Amino acid sequence: MNQIPLGVMDEDSGELILCPFCDSPNHCEHLLLLVDDTFLTWIGGYAKDQMSEFTTVIKEHFVARLKDSGGKNISYSCEFLEELWSLVADHGSEGDSIWLDDTAVHQLLYELLEHADAEQYPGGPVVGYESGPGMSSAYTLIHDRCPKTMFSKALSLLKERISGQ
Repeated sequence: MNQIPLGVMDEDSGELILCPFCDSPNHCEHLLLLVDDTFLTWIGGYAKDQMSEFTTVIKEHFVARLKDSGGKNISYSCEFLEELWSLVADHGSEGDSIWLDDTAVHQLLYELLEHADAEQYPGGPVVGYESGPGMSSAYTLIHDRCPKTMFSKALSLLKERISGQ
């Protein structure tokens, strides 16, 4: 499933989750990110097309740290960076290629966006899809008045945490 759904329902109330800025129930200019949390895929929003920029910052930093430290334990003030580093150090690298754990990457991004005050809404079923047993997912919607600026803030926070500031 790689289409943008018609809307995401709140698991508790059963109501459609609306954009807090324009009351749209689906994709709008304020959608920073729509994530399928079950399959860890970025489905829509401004940040979907920026995923490679986010992971490239992490990968370049970790590749450099692997070369400098030889895989020794390095500590970070952020638990998800710690987790990512631990997994990268355990797996090593092949040249400049490393593997990043999708779950830890998603958790790191959520933490950074929360710290930057993005509007996050964990959701439930998607409206507009027919799905059978085992075919439904949990979703998270993240909105901001200016998604590009919010993503830039999250990227800046990532760089600060990587550099230890």
